[in-house]
Amino acid sequence: MGAEDGIITVMERHRPPGDKPYPKRPARFRFHPSSFECLPRDLDGEVYVFSDEGRNFNAFAAIGEDGSISQMLAILDSFQARRR
Repeated sequence: MGAEDGIITVMERHRPPGDKPYPKRPARFRFHPSSFECLPRDLDGEVYVFSDEGRNFNAFAAIGEDGSISQMLAILDSFQARRR
């Protein structure tokens, strides 16, 4: 990944009975960058845990130092889950 690049992954998660429910999806995502041991030092990332349309998701977003945070957030905000 280059300095202007970013990556977003969204994974649906099954919640075992008895586990706490996932929080509702935010109206707009925000980026509070952190470093993770699985990321190179020149990347910042954030993990999002949320529910939408009765489904649970974990999303991970990482971005290079010259990447567009506003573009990354717009992509996250455009995610649309459908009820099963």
